[in-house]
Amino acid sequence: MNDTNADRGDRTRLERLLKSGCVIPYIMDNADREHPGVRWCVYGAPETNELFVSATNGPVVFVRAVASAVIVPPMCDRVFGIDVRDLQLAGDLTAIMWRDHRGQLKSAE
Repeated sequence: MNDTNADRGDRTRLERLLKSGCVIPYIMDNADREHPGVRWCVYGAPETNELFVSATNGPVVFVRAVASAVIVPPMCDRVFGIDVRDLQLAGDLTAIMWRDHRGQLKSAE
């Protein structure tokens, strides 16, 4: 597995949250438009008010977290799913992750 220290720490935190069931799965297993082997997921962590974005391609996994752009209402009370501001933030984080890791993600295809 190839990753950076930030990715590794965020991945470990996401794995713990997934095991505890304390996440909201907003976007699951979304195939990249140009590289269908690359899959994107977005999770919300209500306890920390963070978004986690994961990019995978087979054994290659990268995870990054960012604070939610929304404070009110709390993440667990957002009845219509992901807020548009958080969706934009997740999209921005996806672009950063693609910039930083596209070579590794594409080479796993």
